[in-house]
Amino acid sequence: MKKQHMQERTEHVRQLRQLRKVGKQVQKEAKVRQINEKRKLMEEVKKYQKGLRTDLDFLEEKKKNKKQKPSASQGNRKGPADKK
Repeated sequence: MKKQHMQERTEHVRQLRQLRKVGKQVQKEAKVRQINEKRKLMEEVKKYQKGLRTDLDFLEEKKKNKKQKPSASQGNRKGPADKK
């Protein structure tokens, strides 16, 4: 009985560790992606400031991407009315 309980507990702890590792990896990837996006945006801004670019289309593309992402995740959120 104790051995079975200990095995279940160790398996549960092992799963928790694995989930933590995956969570950390996802966070790292998101952070790297944000850094790369910011770097690209700053490069485009510098090009515009130097006069190499005459249009600001890259800013519109950034806004379009932001509008698309929240709409997909909004369906999962619960508002105050849903809690009652």
